[in-house]
Amino acid sequence: MHPLMRSAGHELVTPTYTGLGEREHLANPAIDLEVHIRDMLGVIKCEQLRDFILVGHSYGGMVATGVADRVPELIRKVVYLDAFVPTDGQALVDLLPLGGGRAHASRRESERWLARSLEPNSSRYGCGRRAMDSVAADAATHQDVRDSAAAT
Repeated sequence: MHPLMRSAGHELVTPTYTGLGEREHLANPAIDLEVHIRDMLGVIKCEQLRDFILVGHSYGGMVATGVADRVPELIRKVVYLDAFVPTDGQALVDLLPLGGGRAHASRRESERWLARSLEPNSSRYGCGRRAMDSVAADAATHQDVRDSAAAT
């Protein structure tokens, strides 16, 4: 993607969230959406980005929404690519396909589960293009199990 963007006269910045990819050694239970938003705000500040297009893919839509809320004056456009697009106050678990009549998990419970999923040495998450897609898919599965247990 970098060569294509460069040949078209664009610069592509592809930062990695804390706890994932080459930064997986930083994973810990305290990592949450707020940490990932701050990651991106740090990149924007350090790279002195202005009038740029912010792309959020999958879980990155949650992050992009938070970033756009904090620094709208710096962003030309937000593009959501197969992404979660929350409204004010929504958590990732609120956007998962849970089916009719199922209870939503509390935000705190969901964030604790996600943090546990991203703990260090969890080779399942970390490197790879689909890491956060896997987290979202597993969150849906975890929610189904929790709902089934609550119904019994």
